[in-house]
Amino acid sequence: MKNEVKTPEIPVQSYRSFLREILIEKQRKNPQLSLRSFAKTIGIQSSFLSMVLNGKRDLSEETAALISEKIGLSEQDAQKLNLLLRLAKAVTVTQRSQLLSDLERLDPATKGRRDLAVEQFKAISEWYHLPLQVLIDVEDFDWSDENAAKALGISVHEVREALERLAALELIELRPGKRPVKAEGRLMIESPFKSEALRRYHTQMLGKGIESLTTQTPEERFTGTLNLALDESQLKAARQVMKSAMDQLLSIAERRAPSKRVYHASFNLFDLTQNPKTTSKTKKKEKNS
Repeated sequence: MKNEVKTPEIPVQSYRSFLREILIEKQRKNPQLSLRSFAKTIGIQSSFLSMVLNGKRDLSEETAALISEKIGLSEQDAQKLNLLLRLAKAVTVTQRSQLLSDLERLDPATKGRRDLAVEQFKAISEWYHLPLQVLIDVEDFDWSDENAAKALGISVHEVREALERLAALELIELRPGKRPVKAEGRLMIESPFKSEALRRYHTQMLGKGIESLTTQTPEERFTGTLNLALDESQLKAARQVMKSAMDQLLSIAERRAPSKRVYHASFNLFDLTQNPKTTSKTKKKEKNS
């Protein structure tokens, strides 16, 4: 069974995502604005800001207040940033529930548009959520939060936060003191419109693919490309071929051979031509191996 999950326009519910959106909006207004100059405006190191945005460092409430002041956030947005920051650090269900209620009072538009949609956004935007879901299901993997963190090269804190988000999506079931359980069925994520979350997820995965070219041997990976000329009328058929290949790979993975590794497969089909109207529509192809 496939679970088709759409990614609707949703309010931001992560302080990291909130800061990213602020930066993106400022870059729309000023294309010359860089992360370095943005950090300088705030009065912090660009390296620290980069680590915060990528989940490598946490933001303090004092620094969040400084950011709000330096970039001129409205009183409501400054409060929202503070609440989102405290929400990320909440350790009990009671604390989290109260903070979510405070967010709803501050911004009524968030009511009823939070749990599944927002956690879906987080699962898409940070690369390690979906591989973590797969790792849970690898029977021969010696499961612990610490081992999962080492296997994926992330922090234990990131693992635990990701597990909570996956559980909120009902993609896994958390069992206190025991290994989580992966939900039945396949997950297919797609969006009918441009999505910053999907763009970020695929960008991160492509970066890891580039890294594998130097860190893994040809026996450990597969790298191949096809350059081919297609008419626009053939794109639908080409997409179906690629979807079929993904279905076949999933079928192979479901045969349950002993394994302790999680792989990522990417299939990309995009236009390389600058002016498609002037290109030939003859069926030529060039294969690169």
